[in-house]
Amino acid sequence: MQEQENSKNQEVQDNHTMTKLQDVFNLAHDQAHPDKIDAAIRANTRVSGTNMWVLMFAIAVASIGLNVNSTAVVIGAMLISPLMGPIVGVGYGAAVGDTALIRQAARNIIVFIAISLVTATLYFLLTPLKEAQKRAFGAYPANPMGRVNCLLRR
Repeated sequence: MQEQENSKNQEVQDNHTMTKLQDVFNLAHDQAHPDKIDAAIRANTRVSGTNMWVLMFAIAVASIGLNVNSTAVVIGAMLISPLMGPIVGVGYGAAVGDTALIRQAARNIIVFIAISLVTATLYFLLTPLKEAQKRAFGAYPANPMGRVNCLLRR
């Protein structure tokens, strides 16, 4: 009888410990409401004033990093770039089956790419640093056959 009682107490204690562990690792405590998540993702896919300006400055910083051969500056520019918003929008739209969101986010990715190309082109047209650094072009072979060979090796 004593063994049964000890066994029962141990089982209750184990269940209590398991419940505590489940509470510690439960992600629901920190999860935002699904409507808030949806609104935040949709807001980040838009091409708006703030996103556009941040993108232009990030591309300018990345261009400076390429021009002065600084990997850290290019990585820093990637960190501040808002390009991830539309990419997450496409993934979220695919996950929830919202084709309108997928189309909007894909269109905005194209707009962001166009803004990036225009910004980088303007920077490289206006910069006083005209010589390309080794890092910008050193990875590509000089002749066309070398480029084909490089593509086939990947």
